[in-house]
Amino acid sequence: MRKILLASLAAVFTLGLMSSCSKDDDGPGPDLTDYAAKIAGIFKGDMTVALGEAQPGAPTTEKIYVTRTGENKVTMEIKNFTYEGMSLGNIEIKDVAVAATKATDASAAYKCAVTGKGTVSINLNGVPLTADVEVSGTVANDKADIKIVVDAAGLKVNVGFAGDKIGADTPDYALDIAGTYTGKMIVTVGDTPVGPTKQEIVFARQNENVVQMSMEDFSFGGASLGKIVLSDVTVTKKDAGYTVAGEGDVKVSLAGNPLTVKVKLEGTVENKATELVMTINVPGVGDVKAEFTGAIEYVPSDQAELLSIEFADNAKVAVQPATTDGKNYTFAMTADATADDLKGLVPTIVVSEMATVVPASNKTVDFSQGAVDFVVTAEDGTTTATYTVACVGKQTSLASFEEWEKEYLVLFPGGSPMEVGMQPIASSGWATSNSAAMILSDVPYKPVSPIDAGYKGKGAQIYSIDARTYYEALPTMVPALAAGSLFIGEFKLNMTNTLASTRFGALCDTKPTFVSGYYKYAPGDSMINNIGEALKDAGTDECSIVAVLYEVENEEDETLDGSNVLNDSRIVASAIMTSGEQKDFKQFGLELNYTGEYNPANKYKFAIVCSSSKNGSGYKGPEGTVLGARGSMLIVDEISVYSAF
Repeated sequence: MRKILLASLAAVFTLGLMSSCSKDDDGPGPDLTDYAAKIAGIFKGDMTVALGEAQPGAPTTEKIYVTRTGENKVTMEIKNFTYEGMSLGNIEIKDVAVAATKATDASAAYKCAVTGKGTVSINLNGVPLTADVEVSGTVANDKADIKIVVDAAGLKVNVGFAGDKIGADTPDYALDIAGTYTGKMIVTVGDTPVGPTKQEIVFARQNENVVQMSMEDFSFGGASLGKIVLSDVTVTKKDAGYTVAGEGDVKVSLAGNPLTVKVKLEGTVENKATELVMTINVPGVGDVKAEFTGAIEYVPSDQAELLSIEFADNAKVAVQPATTDGKNYTFAMTADATADDLKGLVPTIVVSEMATVVPASNKTVDFSQGAVDFVVTAEDGTTTATYTVACVGKQTSLASFEEWEKEYLVLFPGGSPMEVGMQPIASSGWATSNSAAMILSDVPYKPVSPIDAGYKGKGAQIYSIDARTYYEALPTMVPALAAGSLFIGEFKLNMTNTLASTRFGALCDTKPTFVSGYYKYAPGDSMINNIGEALKDAGTDECSIVAVLYEVENEEDETLDGSNVLNDSRIVASAIMTSGEQKDFKQFGLELNYTGEYNPANKYKFAIVCSSSKNGSGYKGPEGTVLGARGSMLIVDEISVYSAF
């Protein structure tokens, strides 16, 4: 019936009306009055619509704009005509003739009898029809009373309008905000917000300064209420925008059962954008809060970022996915993990607001065949970004630095051992540079020492010592800055080549792929170069953590040291991390980059080297080489090595 009504109304107002008017003076002589000028103006009043013999529906406030287009000719227009929440747009009637007729009311300054008959073409449910139209009514003393009857294939639609001419147009705020608003909605049940999700809300003019609000497919917690329609929402002007407010009972359906919910709506509209808060009281559930922000000219986001990915509550994942370049993520598994464990991982993924990701969050993904691409599509549906997530291996060793022992140095064959500090127990495979600083006294810390406040229990503290006093006395033996180092390998003092004293690496029978751990770092307060000068404008010190795998033929004789740990031709894989200040413990991850061929039949050594000053080994370099800062302190803990399955 509604479609019949709308189609009929659209047809009615395409009819050219014939009308006649009279003045209240019926004296002799021709009537030369231009009645088009008399009735021109704006008429505002009630419009009703009835189908057949049914009672008319509730009246809506409408305006008819009458414009003189010539002598005794006008154009009549209804702007933004709506009925029951649906809009017909502007309806314009051209070439309406106005002519004199006898007045029956002596008090009337003029009276026009409006009559007309004709046929119009209408479109009913996509089927073109011809309808008969009859118009009758009067315009007298600035009052209009018009009736329109449309007969379409035996179905009659009766339209009535009664209104007064007004001096000036009055604002209709409902027209100002009417439209479809697209945006984002967050739905909260109890204390748990969900979203945002994309939603559309329609404001349709219902009456002057009154709109009807509707939205399709509203749901919460997996339960759908379907379409929600709230009538009689009041629109009020406020500053540069408008406020909207309304409440009432709304009939919906929950799980196929009819249900009545109470809906309260409040919000603002400004510059065709809206912010709304809707409270929906659902029997048996309580209040469901829906917060909406949207606009008529809505521009969907082009953001397609993967903000985070993790395998929550999975005990087999030792290191959660992390990235160094923003595109490629790596993670690692525990020592007892198998390749089958990679088949059933469930990532929890956070992407840009309103974006989507495939594979989807909280769905099982198989990582056993290698890296998996995750494609994020922005809200605009066209912008995409691809992120790669791969497992780098499983844990094959862990250095927790809980157990330490005294460290000794024997300077000469047959000499007495000299205590030089503390080192991780020998079975751990880790060594220190403490022996290199054996002659340094009156220093606050050894180059390497245990610390109780590690990331988890004890940790290893690595320290850069200002050794300029000793350097001045023994420049060939003592560097101006003694940067502490903790490493996998052994320390054997080499008096003629002190850089060769650190023998980096231990035999490795797996293919290491990744190193992780925790660190924090405090750079020292004064940079020093290799000739003992304190520097004011040399920047800030940084620490370094290096991982390197290199091939050997002779286990005893072949090793890397401080002079070649980053550039030896035997290196097949390496990774390095440098960092400035890091006040709190932070996890680091080093993915080894294989630049040479790995053959499991060959022999390899693997080393991790942690230094409190990344350039500390440069004391043999050109004069003026910056070494680092006195007092720089690196703390490391829980260092794990991961190897391929």
